[in-house]
Amino acid sequence: MLAVAIAVPAVVSAAPKKKAPSIPSCKRLSATSMAKVLGTGPLKLFGRTANLCSWKGKKAGHYDQAVGVDIIPGIPSIYATAEADGMKAAAKNDETFGTLSARHNPWKAAFFVTGTVTDAGLAPCSAKHKLPKFGPPTCSGDPEWTTFNVDSYDSKLMVSVAVAAQHGDVQLSHVIELNEEVLSRKIR
Repeated sequence: MLAVAIAVPAVVSAAPKKKAPSIPSCKRLSATSMAKVLGTGPLKLFGRTANLCSWKGKKAGHYDQAVGVDIIPGIPSIYATAEADGMKAAAKNDETFGTLSARHNPWKAAFFVTGTVTDAGLAPCSAKHKLPKFGPPTCSGDPEWTTFNVDSYDSKLMVSVAVAAQHGDVQLSHVIELNEEVLSRKIR
């Protein structure tokens, strides 16, 4: 009886264990490397919920820049839902939606949504008006506020990068590059 009890654990422990894919922690991403790719001012981590991290950048005389990175397991159905939501949001908010699946590796699929808010239709800024920390414009005379969202996935990860900044401070191509570098684990 004792020989059987000892042999069973040996067989069980010899079975191969499935290892869950490693998901990089967003808080460990290099703020310096991300700022370099995006062309923003220095980034400082100011919030984290699960594996969604937020950074803030400053550029004198401009709105502060906001950067968010979310990293989750690469599940095609979650990506498809995010893509459908992105299409709907772009149509509703008069934003631009596009796909990148044929343009870049390492992703299996990727899409972007961009939008710009102008001061059109707003009352003129008063003489005492100060530029708010973040956009969008609050009065006519404030700069435009642009948002970029790039989502991608491969067989292991789904990465969402969102950037909001004063128009011209960040370009879509930079946000695409940052997404690609996070997905391929080049930025750590």
